[in-house]
Amino acid sequence: MHFIKILKFLLYFKRGFQIKNIKRTYVYLFIVTAFFHTACTVGPHYKKPTIKIPSRWSNETPFTGKDAKKLSKWWTLFEDETLSYLINLAVSSNADIKKTILNLKKARLRHQISVSAKLPSVSSGAAAAATTTNLKNYSQKTELSIDASWEIDLFGGLKHQSQATAADYMTNFYNLFSAKVSLSSEIALLYIEIRTLQNRIISMNKNINLLSETIKLAKMREKAGVSSSGDVEVAIANRENSLAQLPQLRETLNNTILSLELLLEKQPGALKRLLTENAQLPSVPKKISMGIPADIIRQRPDIIAAESKLIAENARIGVSKAALYPALALSGGATMDMLASGTGFSGNILASLAASITAPLLNRTRLKNQVKIQIHEYEEARISYKHTVLTALSEVETALVSLKFIRHRILSLKNSMKAFEKALSLVRQSYTAGLTDIVSIVDIERTIITAQDTLLSSRGDELKAIIRLFKALGGGWDVEKYGTGKRKK
Repeated sequence: MHFIKILKFLLYFKRGFQIKNIKRTYVYLFIVTAFFHTACTVGPHYKKPTIKIPSRWSNETPFTGKDAKKLSKWWTLFEDETLSYLINLAVSSNADIKKTILNLKKARLRHQISVSAKLPSVSSGAAAAATTTNLKNYSQKTELSIDASWEIDLFGGLKHQSQATAADYMTNFYNLFSAKVSLSSEIALLYIEIRTLQNRIISMNKNINLLSETIKLAKMREKAGVSSSGDVEVAIANRENSLAQLPQLRETLNNTILSLELLLEKQPGALKRLLTENAQLPSVPKKISMGIPADIIRQRPDIIAAESKLIAENARIGVSKAALYPALALSGGATMDMLASGTGFSGNILASLAASITAPLLNRTRLKNQVKIQIHEYEEARISYKHTVLTALSEVETALVSLKFIRHRILSLKNSMKAFEKALSLVRQSYTAGLTDIVSIVDIERTIITAQDTLLSSRGDELKAIIRLFKALGGGWDVEKYGTGKRKK
């Protein structure tokens, strides 16, 4: 196959031209053929690292089933139109996504350059000159030339370089999806935090109104002469303590909205109206496509990107090893001279063909060290790949554990709320009847307010844990369309 390519290259200049020394051409062909019979591609073949993956998750999974389509757009499971709108907006406007797309384009161009290096390069030129002494004595000389060169990939250096740049392209390709996965989860986490803070502020305002009712009750008893003014002051202090928490909540809410606007490349205040229309927390998804641990290798774009990086470094070992061996280059050219004068027209065609071999001599130590460096680069990529896989598995387990204990906390807080609300009703009746003091009411009110606020925060934490679980599972990109074996360039 290589012989046929070289033959075509050599005969390229023969078409339409007279090559005088045809024997020299056959000598070149013989030398090149001899090299191809003895040469071979150097460098290791890629072998995917073996990592032991558990057959099931070690922690309890509250969800079952496997639906990659739902996982690719997991945010729709929260049934919140605003959340879906913000994530779709982020993918098209985020600065990090735009930079990742540019990196992908650059990687593709580098790959195209490496592929073109395996092909012959051709250049042409033209020159003309004219002289005259009178109308009958003139001459015009025209020279046309074409030159070509071709580096023969004897030991696979160009092949491995092409493989490396192709793998680099795929690394950037999956880094783009990894960035989208991270961005969608980050947007969702900020959105849930905003809704949680809004609900905490609403709840705090309602509780402040209830505390005002306690103040009214204390004033009525003071006016009736059955309690002192101290009861009123205690009730007022309790309400002011709750009011003091509102500025901090509002400040945190404002800063969180600003963070979301920055991710979306929006001016401060651009999302204020959108985010104040509906302060309800999204619904909790009832079903999540968990799958098994082995699915993580296929679903996580960062894992696929890490393996593509490993493939690239493996190919570069071949590039560095090929540099240790001789390099063969063929070059040729053709020149056509045409002379027109008052006495007639004449022309001449010359063609040339040459082969050159270069081999490293004094710099072999440097090239060998370069091979060793590249082997270390490969080992570093292999370690990173393994760490990425283990990190992914750990993130899933962490999200499962977090979700489990958050739900236990929510259940306990709900039961606590019911008990304290009943206790508050009884204490109020006792206080109205003069059987207890205002302190008992204030203590229970404080406990209820704290429990309500903690419950709302825990509901937000539950949604955040589910979002982190979606991210850990590799949700947020179309694995069925762009996953391993279905890459679309």
